[in-house]
Amino acid sequence: MKKTIIFFLLIIFSTNIFADSAFKEYLKKNYKQSEKLLKQSIAKKGLNPLDTYNLAVTLQKEGKTGEAIYYYIQTLQMSPDFNEAKNNLNILAQKNNIKIPEILKKVSSNYDVILISFLIFLYSSSFLLILYLFKPDWKKMVFLVSSILLFFLFSALFAHKYLGKHQIFTVAIANTELKSGPDKALTTIGKIKPGEIVQLYEISGKWGKTKSFQDNIEGWIKLDKIKKLYENLIDLIVYFKKLVIYFVYSIIINISPAKVSSANLIMFH
Repeated sequence: MKKTIIFFLLIIFSTNIFADSAFKEYLKKNYKQSEKLLKQSIAKKGLNPLDTYNLAVTLQKEGKTGEAIYYYIQTLQMSPDFNEAKNNLNILAQKNNIKIPEILKKVSSNYDVILISFLIFLYSSSFLLILYLFKPDWKKMVFLVSSILLFFLFSALFAHKYLGKHQIFTVAIANTELKSGPDKALTTIGKIKPGEIVQLYEISGKWGKTKSFQDNIEGWIKLDKIKKLYENLIDLIVYFKKLVIYFVYSIIINISPAKVSSANLIMFH
C-alpha cells in the first residue's frame, strides 16, 4: 500500500503522458503495460529518478527482481537521498540475499573533470575550426591551436581512464551460468541469480568476463543477461553531440547562437 501511495505522489508531479498512463495501468494492476510505458518515458526523456523509481516498483510487482534492483540503483545514483528507493532496495536485497556495494548507492562519478574537459575541447576545437575556415585571422588561429593542444591532452587522459581496461558494475537480470570461457559449451563454474552484482572486465563477442561481487567467482557470462550501470555517461556524450550540431547549424545559416530560440532545438528530439 505504501509503495502505491509513493508511486501516486511521484507521478502527479510528472507532466509526461507516458508516466501518467503508466500510473493508470499500475492502479489496474496491469504491470506489464505500466512497465512498457515507463520505459518509453525513459527512452524519450532520458534517465531521471522519478521514472526509474516507478519502473523499479512496477518491475518488483512483476517479480522481475534483477531489473527492479537495477533501476533502484539507477535511482539512487541520480538521487542518493531518495529514501523510498533506498529502503525498497535494501529490503529486496536482503530478501534475496544479495550484496549491494555502497558505492553504487551514491551519485555516479562519470561527470568528472576529465570527461567534461575532453568533450568541451573536442567541440570547441570543431567550432573554432569552422569559424577559422569561414574567416581566417591570427586571433582565431591562436585560440584554435590552444584548443587543439588542450583537446589532445584531455584525449590522452580520457583514453587512459575510460577506454582502458577497467571494471564496470553490472546487474544480472536473469538466472544464468558462469562459464570458464566465452562459449556455452565450456564448463560451468558457477551460477548467477537475478539482481546479483557482477563486475565486467572484458568483452569477447556476446560474452563478458566478470567477477561476482557476491562470492568473487570469476567467469564468462552472456552479455544479454546483465545490464550495465553508469549509462548516464552516454547521455552526457549525446548531449554534447547535440550541442555542437546546434552551433554548426547556427554558423551555416549565418545567425548568432544567442538569437536561436528554444524552438530551434526541436531538431534534436
